[in-house]
Amino acid sequence: MGRKTAMQHAAWRSREVGERLPQAGRRVCAVYPGRRHVAMANLGFQWLFHALGGAGLAVGRLVAPEPELLAEVERDGLTDLDVDRSAKATDAWFVSISFENDLADLAGLLRLAGLAPRAADRRAGDPLIVAGGVVPSLNPEPVSELVDVCLLGEGHAALNPFLERFLADASQSRDDFLRALKDVPGAYVGRFYESRYAGDGRLLAVEPRDGFPERVVVQKEAAVDPWRTRLHLRAPDAAFGEALLVETARGCIGRCRFCAAGHLFLPFRAAAAPASLPDLGQTALGLVGSNVSGHPDLDAWIELAGASRITLSSIRRGTLKAAQWARLVDGGLASAALAPEAGSDRLRAVCNKPATDEQILAEMKLAADAGLRNFKLYFLVGLPTETPDDLDGIVALVRRCREAAMAGWKKKGRAGKLVVSVNPFVPKPQTPFQWAAFGDPRAIEKKLQFLKRELRGDANVEVQAESMRDATLQALLSTGDRRAGALAALVDREGGVRQGLRAWPLDWRAMLGRPRELAAALPWDRVDAGIKRGYLEREFTAALAARVSPPCALGRACRLCGAC
Repeated sequence: MGRKTAMQHAAWRSREVGERLPQAGRRVCAVYPGRRHVAMANLGFQWLFHALGGAGLAVGRLVAPEPELLAEVERDGLTDLDVDRSAKATDAWFVSISFENDLADLAGLLRLAGLAPRAADRRAGDPLIVAGGVVPSLNPEPVSELVDVCLLGEGHAALNPFLERFLADASQSRDDFLRALKDVPGAYVGRFYESRYAGDGRLLAVEPRDGFPERVVVQKEAAVDPWRTRLHLRAPDAAFGEALLVETARGCIGRCRFCAAGHLFLPFRAAAAPASLPDLGQTALGLVGSNVSGHPDLDAWIELAGASRITLSSIRRGTLKAAQWARLVDGGLASAALAPEAGSDRLRAVCNKPATDEQILAEMKLAADAGLRNFKLYFLVGLPTETPDDLDGIVALVRRCREAAMAGWKKKGRAGKLVVSVNPFVPKPQTPFQWAAFGDPRAIEKKLQFLKRELRGDANVEVQAESMRDATLQALLSTGDRRAGALAALVDREGGVRQGLRAWPLDWRAMLGRPRELAAALPWDRVDAGIKRGYLEREFTAALAARVSPPCALGRACRLCGAC
């Protein structure tokens, strides 16, 4: 390993504060395909590292190298962050995949480690590549092109059954070990599921063989333990580095029709606030979840922060009272994200996120009157049934939101800022919108440019938008079949999304442009996430008619979607 890389490892370790686990047992790596500062703020990756060490494994961390060190890594090889061990000289990689485009980065890590990106091309002595997280749990088929096994589900419920088999017999051949996983809950072994296609390339079925299950059940934990999914190691120069991040709930009762996490993690489970916090040197408490502001015991979590600054990863309109806004702002809350999602009442009903413009403006005023200076507003472009009037509605709503905020800012004598994040809608598996089309990227790009142009001159307003190339790749990987995993490898090999799409032999524009029929085979048909397909079909039909469905009924038995 070169001198710069060694210095990089030493500096990273010395800045950490927190628990360290003994290095013993079989050698494995906890892998996050992104950069270090993002990895150390990712609760799934933090939990994974700690859980593997707690299981008696000698675990290191593996993340994407910084750009300035890439040439050196390509020359000397990829090593983990903890013991400077070759990434190839390990028994297994456990990869946390939170975003679809992480698959291209994973292909890059495999290449840098001297490993074949395709699982089918790797040799018997190579590390076993195991993937978990949101992305494989939604749709393991593209992921299975790159990894040996996907663990579908949450935390220990998905990991522990696999680890029991992994630790039992280290002498098994790779093929024998993978065959033995057919009885392991949540294990999806892609090589034992074959895709069958029509002459025009349409997917006809994904078929199991050799006794593997017709449906692999997504494993879910009975309750959320906030001390499992929390920050275990603190790195001050990482994103949110000075905050103690804690998961406060899983799932969401809102049932927004585009939201993968809100459906995959049902039923909703709230974590009780503990009596006290561990001391990791934090200056802030970060509450994480799909709908933190809707936690039934939010006041207890706010009080737990004491004098520390407190942040909420998500705020849903209508869930915070004026006193709670004031407490958050007094505690140092610098900004808040609100998500109207669409520019009209009608399109918000299509999404099953009902709200009038007046209700959104009332929330802005409530927060600004409490002293909040900075807001982030999230909108989706390209939603099913969207019209030009809906785009005009985004512009009008943003301007009215600025006026509502400005009234509060003037009372405090200091203006703030509105960051407007407009991003392409991407259909997600396991949601009612899984049958919707992504659309023509060129048409979506025109919509984004329209919004940027219209709001460019507005004071105190900044417009941000996701890269259209990244959104296109995300859409293909999100609802793609096994062939989409080959695209991820091409994006890495060819040096970018544009080049990868050019080298991919499939008609990706046609794939993105046509909606799926309700009866069509889906790449994730072998995944049982607990949500009835009939429920998703009914919700998609209701969306097209702009009919609103009620939120989950907490506290009483419900058989609506099947998750409970």
